[in-house]
Amino acid sequence: MPTAEILSQGDEVVTGQIADTNAAWLSERLLEQGFDVVRHTTVGDRMADLVAVIGEIGARADVCLCTGGLGPTEDDLTAEAFARAFGAPVALDAIALEQIEERFRSMGRTMSPVNRKQALLPQGSVRLDNDWGTAPGFALVGGRCWFACMPGVPREMRQLWEHRVLPLLADRFELRPGRRVILRTIGIGESDLQATMLGWSAEGVTVGYRTKLPENHLKLWFEASVPEDEVVARVREVLERAGRWTYTIEGLPEGVDVGVDDGGGTLA
Repeated sequence: MPTAEILSQGDEVVTGQIADTNAAWLSERLLEQGFDVVRHTTVGDRMADLVAVIGEIGARADVCLCTGGLGPTEDDLTAEAFARAFGAPVALDAIALEQIEERFRSMGRTMSPVNRKQALLPQGSVRLDNDWGTAPGFALVGGRCWFACMPGVPREMRQLWEHRVLPLLADRFELRPGRRVILRTIGIGESDLQATMLGWSAEGVTVGYRTKLPENHLKLWFEASVPEDEVVARVREVLERAGRWTYTIEGLPEGVDVGVDDGGGTLA
């Protein structure tokens, strides 16, 4: 299973002024495609720190998704940081510049000269056209890692993920989407729910927990190598432990009956 990391850039994220919902959302998307997400890193607007972290990730990960730092201001450092980390100077991308200028024209505005910075991309990178904002993203290989850099604006980032990044990932890696099954429980605390699972494990399955009051969720991530009949068998084993508090299950193979409403399957 290829390893993946998330890199978020910006003082506003480091200082807690905004919540980094991008990292959580991208982690789920990577898990769905069969990647092993091993680390989230957040770096402020300091060039030396960003260059160092990029180099470290390039030496250990297979994939890294980066968000933020693609704007036109002095504290938007991502493109230059990648250029310094991997010795590929930034260069003006004429197509990106035209796209940015056209974006402003479509809004009845004239592009400020400072926005020209957004068309400076590391040499050798692949431009990720942004039809939803002004800042193009870019993808490149640095060290052993494939990086994709996207804007920090969630709406733009999600569009670039779906329409630009995911197709490139599919070309580069053999994507093996797994299955996520969620047992939604009520009437039991998170620590007690975890206690019901002590001693249980299964190959190709990762267990997680989440509190969403008044519920507690028991999450099972199944790797793509786990066949559907084994998914069902493992869920039945978990229900023997936590079924007393489970009132619905999400993510089961269609039509499977395990005695609990699956939100689209059958009831026993």
